[in-house]
Amino acid sequence: LSQGADGALYGTTFWGGAFGNGVIFRYSLTGAFRVLHVFSAFTSTNRSGYGINADGADPEAALVPGDDGGFYGVAAYGGAAGCGTLFTITPDGTLTTLYSFSSKEGVNPNALIRGADGNLYGTAYQGGSQGDGAIFCLTLDGSLSLLYAFAAERTGGCNWNGCHPSGLVQAADGSLYGTAYAGGEGGAGTVFRLTSALALLSANASRDRATGNYTVAITLANTGYTTASGVTVLHAYLGAAGTVTTLPVLLGDLAPGAVTTLTLSFPASAGQEGVVVPLRLAAATAEGRIHRGVDVTLP
Repeated sequence: LSQGADGALYGTTFWGGAFGNGVIFRYSLTGAFRVLHVFSAFTSTNRSGYGINADGADPEAALVPGDDGGFYGVAAYGGAAGCGTLFTITPDGTLTTLYSFSSKEGVNPNALIRGADGNLYGTAYQGGSQGDGAIFCLTLDGSLSLLYAFAAERTGGCNWNGCHPSGLVQAADGSLYGTAYAGGEGGAGTVFRLTSALALLSANASRDRATGNYTVAITLANTGYTTASGVTVLHAYLGAAGTVTTLPVLLGDLAPGAVTTLTLSFPASAGQEGVVVPLRLAAATAEGRIHRGVDVTLP
């Protein structure tokens, strides 16, 4: 439940409603109950069998109050790709889908908070570039970015930092803290902290026709709250191919909001012309290791 500016309580149900996909409701302190929105029926399914609709399904996170008296929320399923949605709803029940998730940004968004900077931060239980969950950010201008993908380094099925995250809080130090259902050293889950947030904004490839090698121009940004100190790229792969460029490469410190570029070379064995392959980066900062990934179309 969340309390609105009008004093009433607003909440969600994971199931139920006319189509079984959940509802959003309002409960006044005088005892009046009203259903504000019924999530719609599925019209088709994706390749994994998850239902597709316009507004999402199965909201499981508390609603987040906005500045206009409305609320933000996430639905774990449904949407254009069947992977969940991020929406806003007014006190009178007008719902607008702000973002439909795909497997790249995360599947099954299950938590949402509003940061001190006004942006929305949340977790997705599955998906992301590595498959086992993600932390994402939706900025005030409506741009969604992947801040962290879980399970980049696998050990016993999950990575050292955990997998399948659920829930975030922002502490007094400005960092985001959360829990992961599984993974970690003992395989039974973790408590984690996200400080500086290194985002991979873009990666554009060109090709040397003489050698067949690829050059990839990469743009990185610190979308977090604190300076990312001593950013160093440790490993990089384009498809299954490592770099021709000698690593590690020191990029230095990145202040909050700072953007930097990096150019790396990869051998022709990275893939054939026109193929889409993943670019995967492993970097280190003073806070720990960071793993990022994005798909690249080979020219």
